[in-house]
Amino acid sequence: MILFIIMLVIMSLIAVIIIAIPFWKTSTTVATNNINLELFKTNEARLNQQYQSGGLSEQDYQQALTELQLTLLDDTNEIHGSVNTHKTGTSLIIVSILFVLVLSPLLYLSLGNQQWAEIDDMRAEQHQSISMLVDQLALKLKQQPEDIEGWALLSRSYINFKQYDKAANAYAYLHRLVGDEPSLLVEYADVLVLEGSSESLALAETLLNTVLEQTPNNRDGLWLMGNVKFKQYDYERSLEYLTKAKQQFILEDEPHDGLIKQIDWIMNNQ
Repeated sequence: MILFIIMLVIMSLIAVIIIAIPFWKTSTTVATNNINLELFKTNEARLNQQYQSGGLSEQDYQQALTELQLTLLDDTNEIHGSVNTHKTGTSLIIVSILFVLVLSPLLYLSLGNQQWAEIDDMRAEQHQSISMLVDQLALKLKQQPEDIEGWALLSRSYINFKQYDKAANAYAYLHRLVGDEPSLLVEYADVLVLEGSSESLALAETLLNTVLEQTPNNRDGLWLMGNVKFKQYDYERSLEYLTKAKQQFILEDEPHDGLIKQIDWIMNNQ
């Protein structure tokens, strides 16, 4: 909605410029593609910054980026005008500007609302189709309870739908099938942290202790244990685990901007 309002204001201003400039100058050409492209780059950079800092999940980031790209596609129709005129009265310019300011928002709102409604309908249909597939997979696993890959897919599907309780149950069953495999335990613990209850955090801590006993330098396990301790308000232990995770990311030459910001926040707010 905020992006929509911003685009509305910008489109109105562009329309004003297109009307006003020919009255004051001769043989002028107005092109809005560069403006739209710069706006896209600015908003894309802002979204990427929020995603890197942990303010947006990958799903929300991709959805917002898609919406931004759709807006750019709609607004990048080339507008070239070459107008020859002489300087005219101030009253005519004022009337023209007022006309554009009133008319362009009405047209843009009308067309924009229709466009966004169509996009929302399409997303709703996609969401419903995927949800039906997940339900079908769950029914299939009742008939084939030993299907390890199926349970792993079901668990991650529930995460995508933010159904963390169902995802945790699926991971619990998968854990019984596979055993204490470190990568599985990290994923299971991650879901428990997302669920966030005290019981879930306690179980996540138990699972991560098992992971770190087997692989002491497991960077994801260390980071996640730091998050567990953070949610348990044990900031000293949280900082200890997060610092160890940071060292592993540095050794493996992997980006870790979100981890650095998390460490800085704890150090500045203890």
